Amino acid sequence: AGGMLLSGVCPHAMPNEIYETKTVATNSPKAAHYVPELCGVPVHFGNTRKCIDAAISGRWS
Repeated sequence: AGGMLLSGVCPHAMPNEIYETKTVATNSPKAAHYVPELCGVPVHFGNTRKCIDAAISGRWS
């Protein structure tokens, strides 16, 4: 488990090589649409609570 909380920033502007991103959880419909293609990682879309719970537990449920 673990994660990085981003607010008001485009995830595409943060290279995967630096953060070794394996998956993204977002509450942004726009990010959920663009991140898979732009960053090459799977995306889970849900509300903020669900995203935080996933970062803590390491699981999307």
